[in-house]
Amino acid sequence: MTSAAIADDGRNVVLHEFAHQLNQQSGYANGAPILVRRAHYQRWAQVLGDEFAKLREQAGRGELTLFSHYGATHPAEFFAVISEPFFDQPDPVAEGHPALYAEIPASIG
Repeated sequence: MTSAAIADDGRNVVLHEFAHQLNQQSGYANGAPILVRRAHYQRWAQVLGDEFAKLREQAGRGELTLFSHYGATHPAEFFAVISEPFFDQPDPVAEGHPALYAEIPASIG
């Protein structure tokens, strides 16, 4: 069983694809959905950029991470991949990635 069938495994294709839809509202997928305020984009880029770079490094070393290494392939995939455990496993995201955990609801609304 995969995806939404297991409630708290951190993997959920429904959430993943929904995140892609949010991201593509502007017409293209770049890892930043339309944010609540224009001023949020700078912080969003900083926090998510740092986390994306960290995941790319971890994936390159083959480290086990909370986020699927598939998220290291492109910023749009990163946003979709982090959305899965954000909703499915919020406590580990909040504990291991506090800036990221705070940024998503603050920016998306």
